Amino acid sequence: TNAHDLNQREYKIRSGISSTRYITISKMLPESIVLLVVVGTAWGYQHLQDNIPNGHNVLNPCDNKSAWGGVGHLNSAGGGPRNQFGHDFEHMANFVWTAAFCKHDSDGDGRSNGEELGDSNCDWVVGGPVDPVVGHPGICTPLDSDACANEPFACDGGVPAGR
Repeated sequence: TNAHDLNQREYKIRSGISSTRYITISKMLPESIVLLVVVGTAWGYQHLQDNIPNGHNVLNPCDNKSAWGGVGHLNSAGGGPRNQFGHDFEHMANFVWTAAFCKHDSDGDGRSNGEELGDSNCDWVVGGPVDPVVGHPGICTPLDSDACANEPFACDGGVPAGR
């Protein structure tokens, strides 16, 4: 490729006394932007998982095996529309685990957020011990129960799907 080619924007970066390195900005910039967007999306709110008991251990109610990283979202990976737990966590508790939020039943399945996340006594502190997860605080489970008949969430072959 010719150094004067208008399609190639090459900038010289001089390091040391005699060496010259060429970086093709026009080729690197798109990949850099994509990387920043992906990293920002993937790690944007993972810290919120640390603010709830068992935040990294909530299971996907569609298969009860895979992790549900976006506990406050309808999307298992996080992002997109929030489920009721996500709304309540922000508006009731300002993203902090409190006794009142722990005792609340965000998904309407008859079990408190704390019971579902392994903090039935509502005394958990960040980093402290916790009992095992017994449900999903933002998705009414079991999905086929009478209590969950109006749940706006469904599984499609083990994968979350809107109702």
